[in-house]
Amino acid sequence: MPLIRGNIHFFPGNLKNKNRSYSSEMFSFRSTVFLFSLFISCNALTQDYQQVEKVVAGYPGSFSSPGKLAERINHDFSTPEEKARAIFAWISHHIAYDVKAFAKGGKVVSFTYSSAEEKISKEKALQEDLARRTLRRKKGICYGYSTLYKIICDYTDIECVIISGTAKILESDIGRIPGTPNHTWNAVKINGKWKLVDATWGAGSIYGKSQRFVAEYDDIYFFTPPEIFFLNHYPADKQWLFVKMTAKAFASLPLYYPAALRSEIKLIKPAEGMVHVSKKKPVQVIMKNFHGGTVNFALNGRNYPDPVKPQRRRDETVFYLNIRRPGILTLFVDGKAFIGFKLVYR
Repeated sequence: MPLIRGNIHFFPGNLKNKNRSYSSEMFSFRSTVFLFSLFISCNALTQDYQQVEKVVAGYPGSFSSPGKLAERINHDFSTPEEKARAIFAWISHHIAYDVKAFAKGGKVVSFTYSSAEEKISKEKALQEDLARRTLRRKKGICYGYSTLYKIICDYTDIECVIISGTAKILESDIGRIPGTPNHTWNAVKINGKWKLVDATWGAGSIYGKSQRFVAEYDDIYFFTPPEIFFLNHYPADKQWLFVKMTAKAFASLPLYYPAALRSEIKLIKPAEGMVHVSKKKPVQVIMKNFHGGTVNFALNGRNYPDPVKPQRRRDETVFYLNIRRPGILTLFVDGKAFIGFKLVYR
C-alpha cells in the first residue's frame, strides 16, 4: 500500500480540580449522578487490595524502565487482577501530574507508514518512548499516565487499551456536549471482562488558582463500575462506555465531587446539572439517605457559612436555598464539596 502519514495526539489531559474543604478557595472537581443511588461503598467499588498495596509500598520510588517494574510485579503477584492493581498503585503513588506541560497543551507526533504492521510498530515504539520518559521524569499528563499503565500491562500479559474522551471537571462543563477529547484513561481485560482504570485521577488533584498539584491517592478510579465512571468520563468511542447512556445525558449531569462518589446520599432533585432559578422561589434540593450533617453552599465562589436547615418529608430530606439569581452553585456536606450546578434564569 502507498506511504501513509499517521498521527498520535498527546492530549494534555484533565486532572481533577478539587476543594479541600468549605472555604473561599473554590475550584471544583468533576462527577455526576442520575436518579439512581450513588451509594457504592469503597468495598463495593474495589475488593480488598490491602496486601497488594502493602507489597507495592515497599517498592523503590523509581525504576530504570517499565520492564523492570513489570518484572517486580510479575515476581510478586500471580493473578491479572493483582497485577493490574499493583500497576495502578505504583503509578498513582509515584507519578506526579505535570501542570506546566498541561498548560502548554497537547502535541501531535506525526509519522509515516506503508503497512498496517508498520503503523502498529511505530505507534508501539512511540508509546514505549513516552512510557520511559514518564517513568524517568516521574511526572506526566494523562496520556503519559495511561501510556505507562498500558506498557507495563503489556509486560505483565494483561490486555490493555488507551481510551480517549471527554472528562467533566468543572461546573462550566455542565451542558457541554462531549467534543474534542481532553483526557485519556485505560481499560483492562480481566477474566474476560473489561475494567475501567484512571491512574491520572488516582494520583491526586489540582488545587486553587495556582493550579498546584497535590498528591492524593484515590483508588475509586480503579475498576470503577461503568455507571459511576460515566459520571465524569465519556469516551470518544462508545464501545468503551459499557453503559447505555448518551452524550446528551452526560452533558446534562451535575458535577459531583469525590465525597459524593463515596456517599450513600442519593440526589432526587435537581435531576440535572442545569437548574432554572426564579426571583420568586428558592432553589429546592431533595436527597435520600441523608442521615444528618451540615449542609452549606457557595454561589459564584462566595461562601454562605450558615447551615441550611433540613426539612424531613417521609423518607426524603428537603433543603431550600435562598438563591434567586444565576451562577455556579456548589453544595457542601460536612465541610466537603459535594455537588455542583449551573443556575440559569428560565
